[in-house]
Amino acid sequence: MVGALVVGILWAASSFVGGGGSDDDAAEDAAAACGVFQRVPDDWKQETVTEENTYQLGGAIALAQAAGQRDAKYRALATQAQQVQQAVVTFDIGRVNQLVVDVRNTCDDL
Repeated sequence: MVGALVVGILWAASSFVGGGGSDDDAAEDAAAACGVFQRVPDDWKQETVTEENTYQLGGAIALAQAAGQRDAKYRALATQAQQVQQAVVTFDIGRVNQLVVDVRNTCDDL
């Protein structure tokens, strides 16, 4: 099950990233990503890695990366989102906790 969730997050994160779009699109993508990062669980543990939470996180990661591709202002958000993705893929749950907090702090500063 965990393997399928990891594949899902990789697919979701890679499916949105690409070129094109405007600065307005980047701002909207960043805002949407931040909104999702606010809604994902605060305390990640093995039981938290559900299909729903993983897809939600994957969507937020993809939107953050798309925003970073479109506008340099959002590159830090995109980089942090990519770190969240790597932590989920390696099932480093303790790191996911801290990285989600870091992303939320970055979102507060945008």
